[in-house]
Amino acid sequence: MTDERWPDLDVRAAAERSSLPPHLVEQVEDFVERLPPFDRVFCHGDLVGQHVFVDDWRVTGIIDWADALVTDRHYELVQVFRDTFDCDIEVFGVFLEASRWPIEPDFATRTLGHALRRQAMMLAQHVSGDVFEPIAVKFPLGDIATLDELAVELFEV
Repeated sequence: MTDERWPDLDVRAAAERSSLPPHLVEQVEDFVERLPPFDRVFCHGDLVGQHVFVDDWRVTGIIDWADALVTDRHYELVQVFRDTFDCDIEVFGVFLEASRWPIEPDFATRTLGHALRRQAMMLAQHVSGDVFEPIAVKFPLGDIATLDELAVELFEV
């Protein structure tokens, strides 16, 4: 599947059903509209700790490819950040460096923007889910005024 075949995603409605506070939800549509053209690659779509097998510090297997798709490479990152690295930006940065991830000046904005798209896609596929739930536990989202500030707080590496 490619994201070009997705149903029209309502990112605002999906954000309303997440842990994001209302003042950030109000900014979602404009924030996602500003995303640059997608850098489409093949993504697993649900890359979480329970789907990756590691032995002696090497990945030995990846399971559950049901959500695989072609979309922007940043779509995958929020799950890795929150699930695999427990929202630890330093460890996340090491992962990005080790994987030779292309860090462009707009990396943080792209990553948050595609996390918002991921929230919408998750709710289009399933009846529930909240990409931002563990993030809301670890970060004072009520004190962060804009999504641009949140992008820097979460993903500035």
